[in-house]
Amino acid sequence: MNDPLKQLKSQLDKEVFSKGPQQSQKREIFKRIESINNRHKPFKLQLFIPSLAFIMILLIGAVLFLNEMDLDDSKENVKEEETTNPETIVQKSYLNSEDLYNQMLEEKQQAKDNAKINKGTENEKEESSNKSSVDVEETVVEEAEALLDPKKPSEDYSFSLSSILNNKEAFFQAARDGVFYNTDFRFGIMYDEIKKKYGEPDKEGVFTEGGWGAKYGDYHINMDFDRINPVSNIYARNTDQTTIKQVINSFGKPYFYPDFMVGVVGFGYQVGNNTIHFSTKGSHEVTVENGVEKIIAVDGDAVITRVTLDHNEGHLLPGPNEVKFLDEVSFRFQSKWFTTTKEALVKNKVFLDASIVSQNHDLIFEISVKDETTKAQLEEISHQFLLALTKQANKDIQQTIPDTSIWDRYTYEINFYKDNNGKEEYFSHITGNQKMTDHGYPEWKFR
Repeated sequence: MNDPLKQLKSQLDKEVFSKGPQQSQKREIFKRIESINNRHKPFKLQLFIPSLAFIMILLIGAVLFLNEMDLDDSKENVKEEETTNPETIVQKSYLNSEDLYNQMLEEKQQAKDNAKINKGTENEKEESSNKSSVDVEETVVEEAEALLDPKKPSEDYSFSLSSILNNKEAFFQAARDGVFYNTDFRFGIMYDEIKKKYGEPDKEGVFTEGGWGAKYGDYHINMDFDRINPVSNIYARNTDQTTIKQVINSFGKPYFYPDFMVGVVGFGYQVGNNTIHFSTKGSHEVTVENGVEKIIAVDGDAVITRVTLDHNEGHLLPGPNEVKFLDEVSFRFQSKWFTTTKEALVKNKVFLDASIVSQNHDLIFEISVKDETTKAQLEEISHQFLLALTKQANKDIQQTIPDTSIWDRYTYEINFYKDNNGKEEYFSHITGNQKMTDHGYPEWKFR
């Protein structure tokens, strides 16, 4: 076996004693041994501990500095939140860096736990939030559009009294509250609010009835001429041929009174501090005694032309009064006779329209015919008209007064007009005389 020490000695002898000046053999041997040991010596970590400690101190200092910066930012954010949201309560705490680090770990873990708990409802909340956002957005858009283009309370501004007859309680209660039934029109609205609330009217200004008003379809809302006081009168025009008797059968006995013109009768119901008025057009018998209008008889078949809701506190209507109807006294011309007669002419080829102008002793009618109508056709339509009127009137009259004819009290005059491209032009007219025909009406003569 080779001995390393011997080999080393042999090598030293060659290198040391053969070259250069001689040195201590013992010293050279120890240098070589130390050199060999150093080549096989393991890595010593302890040599780098001072450097590592210095680096760690620098890192820890940097971390603490950054934590302090984050803490300062958090405090500033909390102060801002307290300033902008006074209802938020912030609990202040003073933590060292180690406690802050632990707290951050706890909050992070809590956030993870909350995320797991809320995961099942996150989509539901998001949908609810989106829906709420959409609803809010739609509401804002609708309000903006309303300001730019105000809408009317309803698209239908037509009025029909017949549709109310079966709703007495609701109709009267709305009137008591100052509201026109089945609409948004009400008392108390000032002039500046009318268009904003109801939209642009069909017409506005001073109407023949006096005061200022705004027209919406069949409805009129009215106030004083100077527009200082709020709306206190609302009326609707009626064209559905509802009669006085039909209203009384539904709403009960009213208070009748002569209207502004002789021969016109109105009636009404008092509901609280408000009054419902009904204007009529018919063959009422009204006289004037000592400058005061007096109702002799009411035409129960007269049609209602207007329904008015009026606020007249201090000027209330009396209770129901007793009046007589035409069919209860000596007969008077009744509106239904003319209506039935007019319907009988519809099938005539030259007939266009008919109206009654006077219901006094001389019954004056106007009949419109086509432009190509001949004299013979005028005679035919006159016969049809007078025959139908005679039959209908005499049938009703003779139920209470036998052997009596309408022509015992009245005579007639009929004016004919031709339609000339939409313009009516006078054509001819006939008048009755005292001689009766075989058909029960007076003969006529052309003028």
